[in-house]
Amino acid sequence: MFQKSGLIYADEMIVHDTSIDDVDIEYFKAYFEKRFKESPESKRIPLEQILENMHLMKDGKLTVSGALLFAKQPFFGLPLFIVKAGAFDAYDIKTDNYQDSRDLTGNLEDICKQTVWFITSHLHHVQKEQSFNSVGIPEIPLGNSIARNPILATHASHLLPYRGYGSGIISALAKYPHIDFIDDRDSNIFKAVLKRGLHNGI
Repeated sequence: MFQKSGLIYADEMIVHDTSIDDVDIEYFKAYFEKRFKESPESKRIPLEQILENMHLMKDGKLTVSGALLFAKQPFFGLPLFIVKAGAFDAYDIKTDNYQDSRDLTGNLEDICKQTVWFITSHLHHVQKEQSFNSVGIPEIPLGNSIARNPILATHASHLLPYRGYGSGIISALAKYPHIDFIDDRDSNIFKAVLKRGLHNGI
């Protein structure tokens, strides 16, 4: 209700039992210097105040955005922040036979990189019109986007391989139309189902 009324967003909510001690300081400093071309120390205000000004902390505790982006171990404060990745040799995931299964944890950048690696490592790579010695093209083209959390989107566009224009779905469909998007609002789940092998005739 608060989010619908515009009073608060999910990524602004406080993560209880967190503090400045949970922040990966060196990682945050590297991000700050890359984005603002100066060190946090040059601001001459406490680091905690800088994080609060950037909506990454509130009342001495990390916000959801702060935890996801810069906590040393986001999983401890947000146990649902995990990607459960599985590669099956069939479309029916009820089977007990799988090729690979992993729990991917870390900050948002870590999980993004691990997830892309997991998916691409289980895709077929096809030669198409390339030379014999080429590494091949993934059967499903890569494409990333995030949208629904403004604070996350503000910072993530400087950490992840996307620009934050909200064009991810349009771009994905233009490159690979064999995707079903399922917006299950009752279960609060958004699914993207990519059908393998249709684009390259595998």
